[in-house]
Amino acid sequence: MTLDPKRVAEARLSLRLQTPPAYSLPGNPPDLDSLYKGAGLCWNNAYADVRAWAIQVETKGLPATLVALLEPLQDAPTVDHVVAAAECAARCELDDELSTDVQWACGQIAQRLRFVGAFMGHYVCTCMAYHAVSVAASGQHDDAILNLMLTTVAVLREVGHRIIAEIFDPTRDADIARLREMVVPDMERDADNIELWRELRLADTQAAAGADEPRGAVRDDTGQDSRDEDHDRANRVVADLLNEGRPAGASEPGITVLQSVSHLPGSAKDGSRGSTGSTPRAEFAGIAGERLRCLPLRDLSETRAALVARHPHAAGVVDRALGHAVGRPYATLPPILFVGRPGAGKTRLATDILAFMGLPSIVYACAGVADGSFGGTSRQWGTGRGCVPLQRAKAHRLATCGIVLDEVEKAGESRHNGNLQDTLLAMLDHADRFFDPYVEAQVDLSGMTFLATANSRTGLSTPLLDRFIVIDVQTPGREHVPALVDGILADVRRERGLDLDWCPELDGEELAAVQDAWRPGSIRSLRRLVEAILATRESLAPRH
Repeated sequence: MTLDPKRVAEARLSLRLQTPPAYSLPGNPPDLDSLYKGAGLCWNNAYADVRAWAIQVETKGLPATLVALLEPLQDAPTVDHVVAAAECAARCELDDELSTDVQWACGQIAQRLRFVGAFMGHYVCTCMAYHAVSVAASGQHDDAILNLMLTTVAVLREVGHRIIAEIFDPTRDADIARLREMVVPDMERDADNIELWRELRLADTQAAAGADEPRGAVRDDTGQDSRDEDHDRANRVVADLLNEGRPAGASEPGITVLQSVSHLPGSAKDGSRGSTGSTPRAEFAGIAGERLRCLPLRDLSETRAALVARHPHAAGVVDRALGHAVGRPYATLPPILFVGRPGAGKTRLATDILAFMGLPSIVYACAGVADGSFGGTSRQWGTGRGCVPLQRAKAHRLATCGIVLDEVEKAGESRHNGNLQDTLLAMLDHADRFFDPYVEAQVDLSGMTFLATANSRTGLSTPLLDRFIVIDVQTPGREHVPALVDGILADVRRERGLDLDWCPELDGEELAAVQDAWRPGSIRSLRRLVEAILATRESLAPRH
């Protein structure tokens, strides 16, 4: 797509003029047009917003039935109050006995109330608001306004998904600015896919048109006419897309993580795997200049099924996480932060996602980390070492590995010896050219997958949160116990080297005992109960 400079300049100027504030105060609740363009609700709270709006809304000339329904919104509004007022306003909009101006005002009231009702968790209001913003966007010709409204459409779609999955929290998910940032990667992925198929349709059309053109005599003994050059353009477009950024002759995706170590003291040659020694040059010569393999993306439907079987309470989380793998040339995910209460199974989920994607991984415990050594330490120190992702690439000779940053919010805040959060900012921002102080060179970590866990957002800087796709993980309930127990038993068998004969599934009585004793919320405590059942089995087993 070739960008028209004039159109780009106009779009950027319009975006600056049209973008409403992301945060609103009760003294100035946003109007409907501003909400459609992405304005934030008052205090990021749907209830505070509708109360502030109801106090200021002009009711003169409105039907008495509607005015009566708007009055409770000024005091202690509820979802039922909002829905009732919205439905009444919608009926008044269609009342031909009212003047055109009053009908229009009623329509505006209905749409605004439905929009706010969506962020109170009302699914029908969400659908109605989604439809209204979509219709408004379809009539826009300004690139900036269209972009703002389409982002709002994506936000409402996300809200609807959360309501259906029963994970919507009005006290948390009414932060429209945060939701808008969250949906942008999905929108960009959709746009890339649409652009791909637009290009392929264009190629097919041109190929079909070329087939109808009259041909001259064949000019050589290959049986080809020179005018058939673009006849197979569609296939070449696909080939070009698949091979974009790939050197000629490459058979599979790969990344040169470290270009060379020849600038470092020593004699080891780039790519020499037999190098020995404790110097940075000898340590990393084996991967220097080498194109390390990127693992292929596995069947995502099978990966999802396996993950949901082990984490039934997190099906929506799995869908969102794996959705970001769609269309990628190899197995990798963008940085994702899982936030949830202690014991919700965040670390287990993160490691399972990497495992079922086929990526080797480690769990990096961030709690108490008081330096920036995750990003490498200069060789001028006796404890010098390469950054953690570079070490993983060397250990597995792969450009695609996974790292779970566990409890990242508990990392130390001191900057005396560096700071983990600051290190992550630089690494996630410039993964393809991160400067490693140990090898004194840029390394390409773009194939690495960084998954993080946190019990809350408190303690995490806003810039770091912006680098992650933040997904909330809900705690499991009693209905999830059977599937969770199966997963725990599978973990125990793997850790103890046992098979199903030596560690069978829990029988009905054992499972019922676990369900009765477990307090819903913590998978960690559930595992302790399962281990207690296994210990009881062992103690009662006959000895020969």
